[in-house]
This record gives sequence, structure tokens and C-alpha cells, in this order.
Amino acid sequence: MKNGIVFALFFFVVPCLGIRALQAEDIPSYLKESIVIKKNLGGHEATVTAQEKPFVAVDHQINKDLHGMITEIDGKPFLGTDGSLPRSELVSLNVSFGGKQVHVPKKFLTNCFDPNLGKNYFHVTIGDDLQSVYIFMSASDGAGAYEIIWVVHQNGTFSRLSASQAWLIGKDIHENLDIDTGRRIILQ
Repeated sequence: MKNGIVFALFFFVVPCLGIRALQAEDIPSYLKESIVIKKNLGGHEATVTAQEKPFVAVDHQINKDLHGMITEIDGKPFLGTDGSLPRSELVSLNVSFGGKQVHVPKKFLTNCFDPNLGKNYFHVTIGDDLQSVYIFMSASDGAGAYEIIWVVHQNGTFSRLSASQAWLIGKDIHENLDIDTGRRIILQ
């Protein structure tokens, strides 16, 4: 009798209530460690591996304003929170493309906090020129949300473009970060 009740609960009552088993996409991004995505276009294959780790505040220089809000991490503006400590940080982004292994330089990853490595937030595509890989990530959540695109070219050059939540909600300002100086670039 007891087994029949358990069976009825899990297979009839629970689904009717809209409750489902925990899926991989239900796990918060900051608890995942890495993602590997393979793409193929016209016989060209690209494999992208991204890794994150928990944010450890003592490993970073944290600057705060008079109200205690974080304004800079490691001397640079950052993406991923709206003034609180991040939960995780992106630590590596590697691309295997055209027979080459390309490691995206750390300066293209710094200040990218609370990444979302879930399948609904991290996408890869091969460029129409078959010489570049585009990596898209929708990261963080709420007021700290941002979008970022890395472009990795087969010749070893890189580009990065990011937009914060302020831009995403329709403001006229596009905010980006200068990779070398960490300064905000405002384009209107």
C-alpha cells in the first residue's frame, strides 16, 4: 500500500501540480564549474570551453564608495552585480578551432563576474567567414545583468563587447569597458 501511495504522488499528483524533477538548467550558474560546446559549420569544427570558480573576496582588491557599495574590483569597473560581492568569476575561455588551441587572454575575462554557463545563456557560433568563432553569454541577473560577446579569430586576435543592464533596458547609453585601462567607454 505504501509503495502505491508513493507511486501515485510522484507520477500523478506531483506533475499535476506543475512540480518537476530538478533539471541541470535549474542549478544556479554559480554552482556550475564549466561548459563545453561543440559547433560545426561547413566542415569546420569549433569547441569552446568556459570555466568559472567561486569568487573569493580576499583574492581581490575591493573598492567601495561611501555607502559601502562596491565600485571596483582589482582597480577596474566590473560587470555582474549592482554593487554587491559577486558569487563567481569567469577564469578561462578556450577555443579549439581550425586545428588550433586558442586561450582567450585573461584581460578579456577580468571583470566578468557571475557568468551564466547554462545552455540557455551561453551560445557559440562559427562566423560566416569560417575564420572566427562568436561566443555569446547572458550573465548575472537583475540589475547586475549584462550581455557579452567574444570574437575569437583563427589568426589569434580577439574582440570583446559588453553591455550592462542599463543599456539593455532601453537607455540611450551603450556602456563598454576599455580592456587595457578598465575605464568605461560611453557611446551615445
